[in-house]
Amino acid sequence: MPIDPPTSSLFDPLGPPVTCDTVQPAADVPDEHLPPQPSPPQGRPQRARRAPTCGTEVVVSPPFVFLPLVKNLLRPDFHVAAQNCWVKEGGAFTGEVSAEMLVNLGIPWVILGHSERRLILNETNEFVGEKVAYALSKGLKVIACVASTLEQRESGTTVEVVAAQTKAIAERVSNWADVVLAYEPVWAIGTGKVATPAQAQEVHFELRKWFHANISPEVAATIRIIYGGLFISSPPFEDIRGEERLVIVLSGSLGIWKLLESVGPCLARLS
Repeated sequence: MPIDPPTSSLFDPLGPPVTCDTVQPAADVPDEHLPPQPSPPQGRPQRARRAPTCGTEVVVSPPFVFLPLVKNLLRPDFHVAAQNCWVKEGGAFTGEVSAEMLVNLGIPWVILGHSERRLILNETNEFVGEKVAYALSKGLKVIACVASTLEQRESGTTVEVVAAQTKAIAERVSNWADVVLAYEPVWAIGTGKVATPAQAQEVHFELRKWFHANISPEVAATIRIIYGGLFISSPPFEDIRGEERLVIVLSGSLGIWKLLESVGPCLARLS
């Protein structure tokens, strides 16, 4: 079903500069890729220095054990996300972290349905949908991931696969205000391979068409759909900038420092 492009300035390619909305923490990054760091002061660690963010919402997602530490070190307008949470309250689920625990810690965001949990831990579409619904019911904001593999892209089933994953979430969610949808091309995560802006944009556009046809034109126009994978351009936003509506990213260890460097003055340096 054809849809009219959204009128919101969020999707205007000639609007505000492209910015980073949601990022994950870097790990094992070579020193030469790190931004210059001042000598740390003695005593208690200090919060990150404040700098303009151009209206950007930044969310950092460290491992569970570092959530309180990172939350304390980040500037107040930066937020922290857990990388997962359990699907229900309480019970004998050794090793799991509940949504209630995150709320008690003051953690506002959680990532659910990450491709690694889907592929390695066999989380089904329905299970991810249940987790998203439960986290939202407890007041958390959710970065809900949908993913496709290289085999699915080569067989032409990418849109069908991510639509099925999105449908399982949509069947359990009525309010999308606190949901960000993250599309992950699995073959462009941690592999050194890259997706072109056109490939990422194609999936984003099809997801908006799906929302328009199955949820509402309003949700289709306003929901944030982000990209999680390695960029083809350097700086990464040069190519994506020309692609309508693809303006926000979810970046992991291989892309985070290039990402921070490319947005320059729009993001604070975490030092």
